Amino acid sequence: MSDAGEPKGTAGRPVMEIVRGSMIRDVLVTVARYYGGIKLGTGGLVRAYSDAARTVIDRLPVRRRVELLRAECRLPYDLHERVRAQLLARGARIQDECFSTDVSLVIIADAASWPALERVVRDLSRGTVALQIVE
Repeated sequence: MSDAGEPKGTAGRPVMEIVRGSMIRDVLVTVARYYGGIKLGTGGLVRAYSDAARTVIDRLPVRRRVELLRAECRLPYDLHERVRAQLLARGARIQDECFSTDVSLVIIADAASWPALERVVRDLSRGTVALQIVE
């Protein structure tokens, strides 16, 4: 944060407080002032910068960031459809399937759902198949 030539604490700090209070992360807010100067005074500057930042934050389209994990597993053909269906039902995405002597799956899923995915694969396979995180 920077006051960029404004009186100390009248620009950067008010903008940063608005950003911190919003709980939004990975954002850059820049406020450019073209008029005001001495006529605003320090209190007016703080209000002007705070109002500008608040206006931007209030109108900002926000998306939730989700940590994704990528995993692989190998399973016998007789488990393929049941495991696949259960993974998809729990929000996982099958990125790749390779059919050879067994079936290899590459799975992408939300990290928060990972324990449930591991449990369902373990239960359906009676402990013979495990998800191995690769990324």
